[in-house]
Amino acid sequence: MLKKIIFYQAVDAFLYLPTYLARDLDIFKTLLNSEFEGVEIVLETLEKGGDKEAINSMLINNLKGIDEEISFAISDPLAVLSQSYPWANDIEKSCIVASIINKLPFWVVNHDPDEVLTRKKIPRQKYKQLIYYNDSLVTGNYLGKEILKEIKIKTPTPVDFREEWDHLKTHNIGGNSNAIAITADIVSLAKGMQLENKEKLAIKYRFSNEGEFLTTGIITSKNVCEKYPTVVTKIIEGIQKSISIIYSSSKTAIKTCEGIVEDGKIKEPIDKKDIDIIVGLINKEKFYPADLNISKKCWDKALLAFSKAEQWDNKTTKRYKRTSFRKFVCNKYVYNSEKSIAKQFGISIRTYSISPVIRPLAVIFSYPVFLVGNFLYWYKNINRSLAVLIATASVFILYNILRYRTDLNSMLEDKVNLIFLIPIIINLLTSAENRRNNQKQD
Repeated sequence: MLKKIIFYQAVDAFLYLPTYLARDLDIFKTLLNSEFEGVEIVLETLEKGGDKEAINSMLINNLKGIDEEISFAISDPLAVLSQSYPWANDIEKSCIVASIINKLPFWVVNHDPDEVLTRKKIPRQKYKQLIYYNDSLVTGNYLGKEILKEIKIKTPTPVDFREEWDHLKTHNIGGNSNAIAITADIVSLAKGMQLENKEKLAIKYRFSNEGEFLTTGIITSKNVCEKYPTVVTKIIEGIQKSISIIYSSSKTAIKTCEGIVEDGKIKEPIDKKDIDIIVGLINKEKFYPADLNISKKCWDKALLAFSKAEQWDNKTTKRYKRTSFRKFVCNKYVYNSEKSIAKQFGISIRTYSISPVIRPLAVIFSYPVFLVGNFLYWYKNINRSLAVLIATASVFILYNILRYRTDLNSMLEDKVNLIFLIPIIINLLTSAENRRNNQKQD
């Protein structure tokens, strides 16, 4: 019988607030009690930390047996594609079941209070040093390399999480402000923003301004999904509910942050002012999505960034774009969670998810339908409007299925689908013109 659920976190960070809140308010336990009464919820950060380490620990734990204990990783989902980690034989057994953070919780900072920069203005400042994360934090490493291209510093400084501050202080000693750092350390940032004079930290650029970006997700192994589908759904439901609470009640979010501090999860001393700033940043920049579904569009965007950070060649990038979403991402547990939440309010919803069974069948039948539509029009004199509609609909379905669209929303997000409106609009216009001509002849 299941006794323990472990969440391996990439770092100790307040940005993982939804998991802390769901645990501390017993949201997870309340949802799981009907089937797994008394299950223990553990949030664990590895001594070294990092996205890859969290995923590796999850896999090791789940693959040794899941009768009494299962685990999830809270980390950058794209880390499953890393080619520089010794998990090649097991990584395909992992499954990304939801997103938690879909904006970039990173900031460009230094000690210059005069101006808040836009991305375009950063190269104009002629900074002499860039401090950014090494590849232990995948997305932070990529962002550093992208900024590095823009400001062209020959000897940048890659560092581990929380090492950026000492380096920044060293380079900016005496108030020169000739260095910038990329950070995801919201705790030290909040504390630094309260300092005085030349030691005060200033946010020069917020990467959250760049819109949606798949940054942090919930990852587990496929054997857990197969044996405990209800548990996976309830975990996601707990995260969804905790996100709603964070955005609707700053007081509850602050209380949870205070609990994190009391647990000793964060090493440095933190006071109420720090926590107020942290919760304010989280609410202002809206890091947590309302919908935990991972769209193909978001996956491709993050994958492109990851491939640059890993220095893949173009062939490797295209191969992974073609196959990785279908291989690693499974949104059905988010859909099931949404249905469960709606059901609690007496609402029945449908998500229009294309199941793995329907996908191959649709591919098989959509192309013949296209041919049949054309045959009926040209040889059997079927109504042209109907023939065009049949042909267009079949190509629309085939295109989206081959692009691994899994729901109606992700189909609508792809602007290429607007092309399918063209033959329908042209058909309607020409049909109207033909009717007018026929009326004139009569």
